Amino acid sequence: MVIKTDISERKNTELALRESERRLREKSELLQAATDNLPIGFAITGLDTGRFVYRNKPFERFLGIQPDLLGDFGGFLTRLFDDRARAREVASAMLSEASGAARPYRWENVCLSPPGQPLVVVDAMAVPIPRHRLMISLVADATDRHLAEEARRRERALDHALAELGRTLLTNDDLTLDSVSALIRDAGLELTESRRGAALYLDAKGALVSGPAIDEDPALEPVVAAARAVLDHCRSLLAEDQSPGARFVAAPALVGKAAVGLVVFTGARTSYDDRDLAVCERLADFYALALRHHRSRASLRTFRRVLEQTPVSVMVTDTAGAIEYVNPKFERLTGYRSAEVMGQNPRLLKSGFTSSGDYSALWQTISGGGVWRGEFHNRRKTGQLFWELASIAPVFDDTGVITGYVAVKEDITSLKQKEAELLIAKERAETASNAKSRFLAVMSHELRTPLNAIIGFSELIRDRLLGPLDQRYEDYIRHIHESGTHLLDLINGILDLSKIESGSYRLVEHNVDLAAAITASLTMVEPRAERENLTLARELPPVLPALRADERALKQILINLLSNAVKFTETGGRVTVRVSIEEDGALVLAVADTGIGIAPEDIPIAMQPFGQIDNSLTRAHGGTGIGLPLARMLAEAHNASLRIDSAPGVGTTVSVRFAADRVVMPAAEGTNGVATVDASTGDKVIPTSVEADPLPL
Repeated sequence: MVIKTDISERKNTELALRESERRLREKSELLQAATDNLPIGFAITGLDTGRFVYRNKPFERFLGIQPDLLGDFGGFLTRLFDDRARAREVASAMLSEASGAARPYRWENVCLSPPGQPLVVVDAMAVPIPRHRLMISLVADATDRHLAEEARRRERALDHALAELGRTLLTNDDLTLDSVSALIRDAGLELTESRRGAALYLDAKGALVSGPAIDEDPALEPVVAAARAVLDHCRSLLAEDQSPGARFVAAPALVGKAAVGLVVFTGARTSYDDRDLAVCERLADFYALALRHHRSRASLRTFRRVLEQTPVSVMVTDTAGAIEYVNPKFERLTGYRSAEVMGQNPRLLKSGFTSSGDYSALWQTISGGGVWRGEFHNRRKTGQLFWELASIAPVFDDTGVITGYVAVKEDITSLKQKEAELLIAKERAETASNAKSRFLAVMSHELRTPLNAIIGFSELIRDRLLGPLDQRYEDYIRHIHESGTHLLDLINGILDLSKIESGSYRLVEHNVDLAAAITASLTMVEPRAERENLTLARELPPVLPALRADERALKQILINLLSNAVKFTETGGRVTVRVSIEEDGALVLAVADTGIGIAPEDIPIAMQPFGQIDNSLTRAHGGTGIGLPLARMLAEAHNASLRIDSAPGVGTTVSVRFAADRVVMPAAEGTNGVATVDASTGDKVIPTSVEADPLPL
């Protein structure tokens, strides 16, 4: 018996699957071929595993690593960060965050190339696709752009340094050759990022003069000796020997074909390259011009090439003020061509905003041989106004006679515009602040008058001066009196704040009985402390000094700090006033509580006027937000400092530190009015309250 089963459907399915696999393989190969020829690196990472699902060859090539070593996204980032542990953290955070958001990430960094390989700068981007649990990473080679930007930055720095050198050399006729050499050296140290360097010149006998360079840094001597060959061959040298002290860059300072000096730098953090050599050569060229200028004051033509390339405006006139030379920067800045201004007086730039007195002072200074420095508000050929920062100096011949004047000027128009904007903003802020202070002062006075009447009449009724009251009315009157008193205290606080901010608050200082001030302040908060079942305490030294202060302001500080402490301390808590004398003689007055405390990040808010800490605990206790700021301002008016130490659930200590020159120690007896006699000395002393001298409540 033969049993046959129809497997056509299964075979057809297998054929369809093989055909699908073939097409998928072809598409995959096509995708691989297409992406391998892209100019950018391309990779796909699984968000759940962090491993690469796909990457093309440019991706691996940009990162300079073998394919089997680039296993996951974290490994990719370790090629872009110096800190590998940090790279792993960033990768983990990105993959975790990308699971819920499609925010792209982009960064540019120097890729960690293997030793001996050229620098590679990559511009990288990672774009998460949470829906498919994937992240696409793109990497482009940004090395050329990075190097071009670095070259432009170095070129700008070099131009600026040469311009500053030119300004210094042209406006300082008393510079010595050593000073000129030091200027060149300092500029080169910065531009080549070297630790050591020198600019040396040849004297009349052909000997190389080191000036202070070798004396200040003897380690330069072997480098200078090795670089001496530069003078013999009149060619620059980039020494790449890796032995200590043998890596340096040097260039000769040439006048024509003759060497007149040497510029050399060594000790760079990395090896020198052609860019450093070019910087050294340009500095050497400038050094040669500077040496020649120093030896011959009639060498303005020698500086012509440098002046034409400088980014500052240069103008030379004769003794009568007729223009003899302007550089291209002058033409670009003023709009006048050189031919238009030759023989003209610089007054053609006058705008009328510089006074005749300023011009008279200028001519008096330079005609007397001095250097004038100042600002001009001039007018361009087009009529547009601009600002210049100018240095104008006389030019002397070999006999000391003035033969002309040179002006080096820099366009500071944008700087002036920013200064004007800042001034306007400052004036507006001051106007707004003054208006606010005036408003608060006026409103406080206007509100205090009816409040005083309300409080006075409520006291009249409360004290039954006109007859007995029903119990209900007594409660109403008590509420009216308490509310009016609270509102009056608030207005007084606002008035004090406005006075301090406007600068009209004046202290009336004398020696204040500190113990009496503490007792009076504690008495003020005693009723509320009694209602909340709080313990009020004092911790005072055996001998309590007086304090030179404004008594009203001192009591206001204490009452504000005690009121806050009582307000924010839960039932059964403790509020303590402490006084201590520090080693330098300063007095510290502190109020400590066992209340709800303040988080460290909320302390700056609490110190601002009307600052309110937004949490359920503070909202439950109310407050206006002026107690602490007013206490701080009053303390600062005494040149004292206010400090807050606090932690949520632990409590708060507010300390006010008064300088030693405000502390008045008693000659024989204490000042708190509760003195006892020491049996051994006969002196009256104040008893120390270790248990904090609880007040009877």
